[in-house]
Amino acid sequence: DINLQSLAGAIATATHGTGANLQSLSGYVCGLKLVLADGSVVSCSAAQDRELFDAARVSLGTLGIVIELTLQNRTAYKLAAETRVMSIAAACDLLSARRDLDRHIECFVFPYGDTAIVKQMNITTDADTPPVEPSIDEDAILEFAAETVRRLPFTQGVLQKLVAAFVPHSNLVGPAERVFPSPRLLRFNEMEYTVPMARGMECLEEVITVMRNLDIGVFFPLEFRYIAADDTTLGMCSERAGVAISVHQYHRQDYRELFAALEPVFRRYQGRPHWGKLHSLQGAELRELYPRWETFLTLRRRVDPHARFLNPYARTLLGVPA
Repeated sequence: DINLQSLAGAIATATHGTGANLQSLSGYVCGLKLVLADGSVVSCSAAQDRELFDAARVSLGTLGIVIELTLQNRTAYKLAAETRVMSIAAACDLLSARRDLDRHIECFVFPYGDTAIVKQMNITTDADTPPVEPSIDEDAILEFAAETVRRLPFTQGVLQKLVAAFVPHSNLVGPAERVFPSPRLLRFNEMEYTVPMARGMECLEEVITVMRNLDIGVFFPLEFRYIAADDTTLGMCSERAGVAISVHQYHRQDYRELFAALEPVFRRYQGRPHWGKLHSLQGAELRELYPRWETFLTLRRRVDPHARFLNPYARTLLGVPA
């Protein structure tokens, strides 16, 4: 969705796109090289120190410094992307029906406007479509809407419904590196949880219900994405396929009330928080969500016995005492 991350950082946090048959970026690492706390350099892969390899692919930066990565790549390809606006019910039906058919499918849900933007992308050999120059300043409109909702929360339903007027049905064909990313110039705070794929739609429905009962102004949409299972130790989709549901709040608003109201919903569905986004979970709660949690901690102590790669936040996150 965006292309500004560092490669090592994206992999360390299991950053992902969308696609029921596609893993996070960490799942496509074939080998890596680490500088450990004692200055030694180690290499690992599926065939060489597998335990370290599985942990280092989603390390949270706590095992060492990644200096080299080998990725499973493919030849360059083009994508055909179709974007449509529809009701939330229609979007949910489409997501369920097309989950395993589209290479990529995602949805942006506006709970107060009963509106959703669905984006489907598939590999194609069709001719590129010409670049489209926006006829309006979309970021200015988004900021105006977000500011209006911040000051006048009761306008959120009307403004979310108006999304349909500014997001026309579109078809775009071009190189994947041009079709995938979108500019994200309006700042926001974000929380994301990945729940088991089989319960993703049920969880989304409950999140929508809770949001509609809150007296909080929210203009930004929820985001719904599919991710395949992988075999990393601490990836959000470790040993289970998932649905990632993201919650956003405009940066000039306090996000804490919204996130605190929704986090218990995600926890009821055994949701795992995105390592690179906001959440409140600490070691004790996280241990329950990852079958190989203790394996990671034991390995971490082995490669960094003096905890040189742990800052105060990482200690809290992993439950490691000072």
